[in-house]
Amino acid sequence: MHKLGNRRIGSLVALLLIVALIVVLKLHPWQSAPGVSASTRVQGGYAKNESFCGGGGTVQYRVRDKIATVTLNLVSLSPHREYSLDWMNNTVRGYTIGAFRTTSGGKVDSGSFRLFRPAETHGIRVNVYYLTGGVNPTDIHHYGPC
Repeated sequence: MHKLGNRRIGSLVALLLIVALIVVLKLHPWQSAPGVSASTRVQGGYAKNESFCGGGGTVQYRVRDKIATVTLNLVSLSPHREYSLDWMNNTVRGYTIGAFRTTSGGKVDSGSFRLFRPAETHGIRVNVYYLTGGVNPTDIHHYGPC
């Protein structure tokens, strides 16, 4: 009876480990996330893969065969707005690498996403700004390394 109980516990533990592994594989950022993508050619320099996560979704930066592709899987954005995608090299240097509009549901409009340039170096953060036309951007979303 004691050996049978240990077998059942062992089977239950194995089943829980398999379920946990499936959950991790589905949620881990190195997998390609569903979302909207745009690409640009990498002339030279930085060509590494990076993943950024935040409460508003994920930003994936992938380079393959000298083509940089950014995939946005973002939620909680304001509807019918224009946004910029800014790559931060460090705490004082950043630049806009892309832009997009949102749909009435606040999702990235796939036909509007444009990637202007690749990253220059490792990124510490990606920021998404609502473009107001004024000096101070609003509706800022920050995505840090996953």
